[in-house]
Amino acid sequence: MTGLLEASANDVQLNIEITGTYDFIFSKAKYSRSIDGRSVELNDRGRIQLRGARHPLMLKTMVPLQLDMGTGYRSLIITGPNTGGKTVALKTLGLLTLMVQSGVLVPVDEGSMFCMFTKVLTAIGDGQSIEQSLSTFSAQIRRLIGMVDAADHSTLLLIDELAAGTDPGEGMSLSIAILEELNRKGAMMLVTTHFNELKSFAARTDGFQNARMEFDVETLEPLYRLTIGEAGQSYAIEIAKKLGMLPRIVSRSQEILLDHKPLMRSAEEAGNQGTIDGNCGVERRNAERVQQTTNSKPLGLASELDPSSKYPQEIPAMIFKNRPKDSETSITVRKFEIGDAVYVSSYGRNGIVFELEDSMGMVGVMIQKQKIRVNKKRLQLFIVKDELYPEDYDFDIIFETKEDRKKSKMMNRKHVEGLSIIHKPSEE
Repeated sequence: MTGLLEASANDVQLNIEITGTYDFIFSKAKYSRSIDGRSVELNDRGRIQLRGARHPLMLKTMVPLQLDMGTGYRSLIITGPNTGGKTVALKTLGLLTLMVQSGVLVPVDEGSMFCMFTKVLTAIGDGQSIEQSLSTFSAQIRRLIGMVDAADHSTLLLIDELAAGTDPGEGMSLSIAILEELNRKGAMMLVTTHFNELKSFAARTDGFQNARMEFDVETLEPLYRLTIGEAGQSYAIEIAKKLGMLPRIVSRSQEILLDHKPLMRSAEEAGNQGTIDGNCGVERRNAERVQQTTNSKPLGLASELDPSSKYPQEIPAMIFKNRPKDSETSITVRKFEIGDAVYVSSYGRNGIVFELEDSMGMVGVMIQKQKIRVNKKRLQLFIVKDELYPEDYDFDIIFETKEDRKKSKMMNRKHVEGLSIIHKPSEE
């Protein structure tokens, strides 16, 4: 018996492979029928068009997904509240793409179109590891490093909560740098975030577009519908209130939010501008945005920037005095001076000049106690320093920490602990 089997070993092996292939084909057909799968149009032009797409495990409960990519932009930045469906949108696109490339019919409506990719890479889930001592942030960074190395024109990247779990300022900066590099490599991306700055980035950067998950502000219920061309909000305070957060905490959080509203308004408005074509359009919108900000007073603002205040260093550097409606200095061309309030177009935020322009055209600007250097072409004059501070105002109060000011004062008095000052007798 063994001898007969050995003599027909090649035929047996071939039959096993054929049987496995037929079994796979019939299994795919049976599964496709169970999920009401449809055939779709395929292309290699980077076009994705989802109509009524549903996750295979959420056929009856999921609101069908409508999504378009590859016409004017290759990447979407999705914003919106938690539990609003952002992650489900990522998983739906990724899973359906792999199913299509495996020859499985997918649960979509007629008119859907998929692009063929050689790689589909994801960074979804926190990826924490006690054994490897990985935090949420560290785990995602490791994945992102791999994505940057592997990305090319035939790569689809799905990134959930980009650079979350770290300092918001550094996380935002890192996010923009990563997105710029991935975009330079030509990858197609679907990214979710809560960073307001990324909304502004998507609005002003070629190849990117904003999208949001719709939310019913009356009932505070997510609608799970994706709208392309608009940036979303997180509604964190409203959701916390609905879930039973203490009223005094909700009230206090609203006060803090109002105090910081001027910081976020520019990014919010930029995010809702949609895709902006050309640098001229960007600069024009920035100038308009600055002018609108100076002509309106944020409701509920706790305090204005007052140089004579008892604790001026405790007041956020972005909260500025309102200006007369006929003021035109916000777009006046002049050399920036220390103390000038400026709008930083590349960040979508206001800041204060702490260092004069150097020979390379770089100006030192402080944004929320973070000091950066920005090319003067990215700055718009917001309020001249003379309207913000008295003539002899000590800017160290704003630009230096309390400890540094104390050390400087002691140095000036020549009273530095551990420092001996020796006076040589004059020679006669």
